[in-house]
Amino acid sequence: MAAANDNIHFRCAREDKEIIEQAASLMGMTVTAYSRSTLLERSRQVIKDARLTRLSNADMELFAAIINDDEPPSETLRAAAEKYQKETLKDGNGN
Repeated sequence: MAAANDNIHFRCAREDKEIIEQAASLMGMTVTAYSRSTLLERSRQVIKDARLTRLSNADMELFAAIINDDEPPSETLRAAAEKYQKETLKDGNGN
């Protein structure tokens, strides 16, 4: 774990602080540890959700039809897949 050298400061209402303190106490954590773990967990979820591709029902049906099509991939699709692999799978293991 990296050294904790940076700070985040924020103001909140007294009632909010009391709720945060109570939750931290119930978890057996300091307010700092509780705040850090809660913020990190939520931040990771926000980032994960932002990376997901969401499709409408119509788009999902079109995608499924294309995937289930028996035609071989076009040269354009093959080139796109090759480019994707080169850019994202540097050593073949995602590293």
